[in-house]
Amino acid sequence: MKDQIVKDLESCAIDSKSINGLDVFALHTQLTDLLSSLSGMQRQNLIYRVDLPEVVQPLSEPDNKLAELVILRCFHKVWLRNTYS
Repeated sequence: MKDQIVKDLESCAIDSKSINGLDVFALHTQLTDLLSSLSGMQRQNLIYRVDLPEVVQPLSEPDNKLAELVILRCFHKVWLRNTYS
């Protein structure tokens, strides 16, 4: 799942070097910290790339909630790929 998050970040030209969590809790903390440093446009691009629903407002969502949504969506994408490939 971490690889999927890194792939999505890099496709948005966001530096993913700080994402190296071995468990979901470390990953959540690192992603929350990274999201707090992004511009509004970078956050919107990431939401689009990760394919979160349009009801998610990247500029008004708290960083920790947005990190949780990104992790859950990336987990879902990996699960779908592994299940149906």
